[in-house]
Amino acid sequence: MEPINWLLFAVFIAIVVWKLVKQRIGEKPPRDRQDTPPERR
Repeated sequence: MEPINWLLFAVFIAIVVWKLVKQRIGEKPPRDRQDTPPERR
């Protein structure tokens, strides 16, 4: 009923979505992998 609750909920969802998107992008983008391949060198 309070606006603070909605704000907290929105922030929580945003963090979770951002984490999921970052993990998916970091695991699929070949550009980021070619830009920093210190393990292959």
